[in-house]
Amino acid sequence: MIILYLIFGGATGIGINGEAVDPQSVTSWADFWKPEYKNSLLMMDDAREVFQVALTKLGYSGNTTDPKQIEEAYKELQKLRPNILAFNSDNPATPFIEGEVDVGMLWNGSAFVARQAGLPIEVVWPKEGGIFWMDSLAIPANAKNVERGS
Repeated sequence: MIILYLIFGGATGIGINGEAVDPQSVTSWADFWKPEYKNSLLMMDDAREVFQVALTKLGYSGNTTDPKQIEEAYKELQKLRPNILAFNSDNPATPFIEGEVDVGMLWNGSAFVARQAGLPIEVVWPKEGGIFWMDSLAIPANAKNVERGS
């Protein structure tokens, strides 16, 4: 038996500064590839999440293990590179708060922080689906000190 503890969970969607960009104009991960977003997007500094955006855009599962699909997603991300201004997973609300970006990947909790700072940040759930995640800890059944781990 393994004991599993959910520590924290959330979702990644498309963050939009509603005063600078019409939230109705960004409804899909595919919108990140639009030429008007050149050198202006925020992406998570997390290969798994970034690949999931490309895989989902291509119609694949974000959990695929198919090397051809992953290679196709990699090529799609190379096309996206000119549109990316920054990668930030430490505090993804900061580039929005500091006015560096108006569109990008954003965790729901970070959007809350930005809204608390008075920014008109909207989170759009892409029509292909957002990214849901959780942080957790596990204690293996054969751990020598299970009590101290819980």
